[in-house]
Amino acid sequence: MGIEHPYLAILAIIAFTATIMSVLYFFIHTYTEMLKTPLLSTYAEACYTDSSVYLNITLKHERGIPVVLQRIEVYSERGVVIYTPNESLSGIDVVLEGFNGRLGVGQVGFVKMKFPLGYFTVNKTYYGLVFFDISNTLFTFQLVECPLLITPPVLLVDLGVITGDGTVLRLGVVRVVKSVDIQLYSKFNVLYNDTFDSNPFPSRLRIETCSWFYDTVNRNIYVNTSVRPPAYGGECVALINTSLPSSGIVYVASTIRVVMGYGYAENLLVQNSTHFYTLGIYLWVGLGERSYMIRKYTQEWYSLAETRDRTLSHNISYNLVAVYTFDTGDLELWSNVTKTPRVTARDLSITPMYAGLGIYYETGAELRVVFDNVVVTTNAPPWFVNVTGVPEGWRVVLKNSTGGVVSNVTATEGVAVLDVWDYFIVPNGTIEIYDEKGVLVTSKTFDYV
Repeated sequence: MGIEHPYLAILAIIAFTATIMSVLYFFIHTYTEMLKTPLLSTYAEACYTDSSVYLNITLKHERGIPVVLQRIEVYSERGVVIYTPNESLSGIDVVLEGFNGRLGVGQVGFVKMKFPLGYFTVNKTYYGLVFFDISNTLFTFQLVECPLLITPPVLLVDLGVITGDGTVLRLGVVRVVKSVDIQLYSKFNVLYNDTFDSNPFPSRLRIETCSWFYDTVNRNIYVNTSVRPPAYGGECVALINTSLPSSGIVYVASTIRVVMGYGYAENLLVQNSTHFYTLGIYLWVGLGERSYMIRKYTQEWYSLAETRDRTLSHNISYNLVAVYTFDTGDLELWSNVTKTPRVTARDLSITPMYAGLGIYYETGAELRVVFDNVVVTTNAPPWFVNVTGVPEGWRVVLKNSTGGVVSNVTATEGVAVLDVWDYFIVPNGTIEIYDEKGVLVTSKTFDYV
């Protein structure tokens, strides 16, 4: 019996070795298969302009076998948008960059999609799915405003060499300006803007009460009356044919000039003909009454706030901005005279649905008021133009159509904030960009700034 013991030992060793080899094989096989499994990462960002939405999806293959793109699904306000390679989408442009649909290990690909407006809402989170032949991945994004981009010039240091369209600044240093451009990306926050280059009635403005007129020579609008209409509490009203949002902050800006007569000249925030706010100036010079006023009409007139100012006068143009915050009911009236709120109030009894212009005849001779440069914005003051992407220390100059300087600002932290208080809208405005040495880098003229 003792002779059998070595054989048993050998059999035990063989069995143990087989077990170890099986476990090792299973581990190696599992690990190998795990390495084959694609590990993908996805990042997406989206921004809007005044005409389009740009969605950029970045795809990165971390490890595993190559994958082939099958389709992309983007969930929007208009339903699911499905893109399949080699197929076109109606009204939506899709471009693949860095790959042709096949993504290898370590490769990064980009999918760039251009949508019309209306597919997404600002600051709302959206998601999408990317389907490959083996693996899938998820991405999310929020819509933000595209910046006004300026590509800075490139400094090349190369002794004795001048390349491209460079200009020698000093021996061996060449400033090459490549693709320097200014693009007016977005007016998304602008609900309405009008310099009245054409008659706004009735397509852009609708007359509610009194007789309003378009001045074809001076290209503005005016209203005159010596009676009060029966509707709107006696206010002469013209409303903008664009409804207001129901949240956030709304700004109604206009240039107002009282030509003659006594009464009110105002920007309006209207719910209906029996409920609205008026924010503007009041002139009754004979009695020494000159004020900035906030009023409301709810089938009766109420004065909410008043600031007297004896400098207010006839035949002087005032740039006035009515501001309303929906959540709190805060009302403000700003003026270009001080560039600060001249009068404030708080009231939540009216929910504005439309912006407009108005006058209220007081007494005596005919009241005549001229309006121009009307702008309505949401969540963005109309007296600022932000130019972003500007290198630190560079200077941005905005000029009007005659070459006069409207605003001249040096960029801080990549942003130059132009003050357009005296204009609101600058027709045929030119933006000039100067570097830190005062050299003009680029200049561009826009129909409106």
